Amino acid sequence: MDYQQPQVSLVTFDLPVDKREQSFDADALVANPNALMAFEGLAEIMREAGMRKIKAASEFISDLLQSGEPVVVFAHHKDVVHGLVEELKDHKPVVVVGDTPSTKRTENIAAFQSGQTKCIVGNIAAMSEGVDLSAADTIVFVECTWSTSALEQASSRVENINKSGVKPVIYLLTIRASLDHNVLAKVLKKQNIVNQII
Repeated sequence: MDYQQPQVSLVTFDLPVDKREQSFDADALVANPNALMAFEGLAEIMREAGMRKIKAASEFISDLLQSGEPVVVFAHHKDVVHGLVEELKDHKPVVVVGDTPSTKRTENIAAFQSGQTKCIVGNIAAMSEGVDLSAADTIVFVECTWSTSALEQASSRVENINKSGVKPVIYLLTIRASLDHNVLAKVLKKQNIVNQII
């Protein structure tokens, strides 16, 4: 099966940026994207940024869902996932996170794959290997990891043998001038995988 390089778009919201972010060196983080949690205080700042994005992200996802296309939504923090689900409740999203019981997880994925719901929200760890989300071609990262392997993993979730030739579309939602945006833009440019910055 041909691996279809996803179309990656960096989508920027005009939202307040936490002043504490300025104390972190974006280049150091680009050099070591997995060290996110090693930087004192950074995890908390990123969680708060995720919380700030919920409203704008939900509007963005809602617009995508209006077209009738199924959408896979990834977030990192559980409270961000729950905030998104609450905002998107008119679309009846299903959830797959670490503490979703396995029977419920299977049910939720089946509901998404069969078109009973057009929206599934979860985190990469919970929707990882072996999870088929190929009903969708569109993925939205409300919180993105800075390691591009996460993007590859995510796009492989929506691929399947019957869909050759369909490019996954990945939207990465960030806040203008935030550390997340700066690091992500650099990582994507370095890997040459960002198609457009919106």
